[in-house]
Amino acid sequence: AVVSTQSGHYGRATMCSVLDSWNHSFGCLRLVDVEEILMRTESFELNNFQSLCMRHVEAAKDTLLKKWFPEVQNIFYQGNKSKQITHTHLDAFFNSVSVLMTSQLRSLCMDSIADYQQLYCPPSDIVRKNDFQGFIVRLVLEGTDMKFEPSLSDFETVLLNVFDVFIKAVSMVPRVETKLYPVEGARSKATLKPVIAENHIVAMKDSVQKVVQREFIPAQEHTKKEKSTDCDSALIPLL
Repeated sequence: AVVSTQSGHYGRATMCSVLDSWNHSFGCLRLVDVEEILMRTESFELNNFQSLCMRHVEAAKDTLLKKWFPEVQNIFYQGNKSKQITHTHLDAFFNSVSVLMTSQLRSLCMDSIADYQQLYCPPSDIVRKNDFQGFIVRLVLEGTDMKFEPSLSDFETVLLNVFDVFIKAVSMVPRVETKLYPVEGARSKATLKPVIAENHIVAMKDSVQKVVQREFIPAQEHTKKEKSTDCDSALIPLL
């Protein structure tokens, strides 16, 4: 047992409360709001899309740090007030709590990754109410050369970086005991660290990158037509 019989009951009750809190109030949380993106009726400028995704991530982080984490803290405060927990075997108990909370953060990250990837690679069996309107690419004439703004490299950098931002966002929540009890040194700054398999991230990035590269092929073909005209620029929808 983690603690004595009485505090062991408290431990089980606390874990159930932490689990219920997540399922009831935060289980539908995502790091990016794909529905808002799909509701847009016009194509995105790449920089505006990046800003929107970052705002979504920051809003989700605020929810985690200012709503979820304080709610978890309050669960422990209430338990302490009722004096149902002893100070024996606390490390083992809070390790169990951290495992649960880390699992919840991992689920949030994995669900967000899936939603974001499916924005570009929607499953064939899912019918959306709205289609993704994609991005604007400008074909610009510089002297005798045509170039894309933003470039293919720009798209790959911005769109794939969102996956890394997701992982970082779920890796900054403190371990709950660091806010409940005096701790010293590095442990006082310990955070929960959900582990997302590197091969999964690579596969998700690769699928999105392939879509972007495929969509640039018609844009590249468009340059052959524009070279024979006198226009200084053209707008090309991407995705």
